[in-house]
Amino acid sequence: MLIAKEGYRDYYDPKEDPSKVIFGRGCVSRLPEELSRLGDRALLITSLTLERTTDIVSRIRERLGEKLVGVFRESAAHTPRTVILRAAAFARPLGIDVVISLGGGRHTDTAKALRLALWLGIEKESDFDEAYAAYKADWLALDPTTRARPLIPQIGLPTTLISAEHTQGVGLTDEVKQTKQVFSHPALQSSVIFLDPDLSTATPSELWFSTGIKALEHAIAKLSAPDRDPVVEAVAAQSVRILGSELLRCHDDPNDLGARGNLLIASWTCMFGGWRTLVKRMGLSHALGRQVGAVSGASHGLISGVLLPRCMEFNAPACGGAILLAAEALGLAARGSSPEEACLQAASEISGIVRSLGLPNRLRDIGVAKDDLARIAEKTMNDMSTATNPRKVEHAGVVLALLERAW
Repeated sequence: MLIAKEGYRDYYDPKEDPSKVIFGRGCVSRLPEELSRLGDRALLITSLTLERTTDIVSRIRERLGEKLVGVFRESAAHTPRTVILRAAAFARPLGIDVVISLGGGRHTDTAKALRLALWLGIEKESDFDEAYAAYKADWLALDPTTRARPLIPQIGLPTTLISAEHTQGVGLTDEVKQTKQVFSHPALQSSVIFLDPDLSTATPSELWFSTGIKALEHAIAKLSAPDRDPVVEAVAAQSVRILGSELLRCHDDPNDLGARGNLLIASWTCMFGGWRTLVKRMGLSHALGRQVGAVSGASHGLISGVLLPRCMEFNAPACGGAILLAAEALGLAARGSSPEEACLQAASEISGIVRSLGLPNRLRDIGVAKDDLARIAEKTMNDMSTATNPRKVEHAGVVLALLERAW
């Protein structure tokens, strides 16, 4: 049903989403103004590729002048703990008071994890395990002085649609165990986010479109939950509507800055509602994204392109009525359909979008080894998001069967 007959029951608190979001072509010109509110010594986290192939970094240098005291270029996918140790060693002597992330999810998450490491004084890998234990105890195991110390703020300049700037969580990879530790702190969300389509024009097409599917996954997760939320489902449905149309429009004309700007807006609105709402509705697709990525190294966006439709098919019998909003937002005639029927229709439509964007639709095509599927399934059962899936995941064999069908 498009409206919850049984009514809604929860709460909405706008203070749970603290970011200032600035959007539109050329809006990054306001970066010096926003930096001046937050600090005087900024570290930029970006990629060597972006620095060499575009003039974005040089323009930031010119605008910020002496306030830009360093550039870290060693971010890696899935945020390995070893990279964060290098970033912390690089940043400490600079005396930074702001971190600016320019790029995709790896750069945003490196910035988040660096800020966490500086806050906690992390200097070796075992320190991450101690920090994770403190996080699992709601940070209460920390001494009062550390708890009271503020985290360095972050400014986000995204060039993809992965939406990491809009959350207060970050997952760090233990490369030895091939597992992720997911940390959360309210101050990890970026203080200021610039959604400037001009920053995205050099983003490789596969990365741009696959992260758009990841954004779609965020919105679908919120509309798949059995419980209803009037604010979240309205904004998530609009996010689905924008992503479903503008990804294809941008694919037809990659230079369409209007479409790019709309997609950046949707990458923000699909995260709307705060961390509490997101955690409640992540589900199996998010869990698999983390665990497939940690084991195989495949990117979150490509994983979503393969697994989002299949997870929707699995969840269809348990979806709430809000999934009809997703189906209608994708242009499907969902009125009169059951939630299960609407979810299956939406899954099929998203599969078609993935194909139209030229993205892979099998795990084998994104570098996942068949011999790793059983291990991924076991790890997924221990992922926090599996417990929030709309349909109960009974055992690892259920996950393995889904992965095998996707392989």
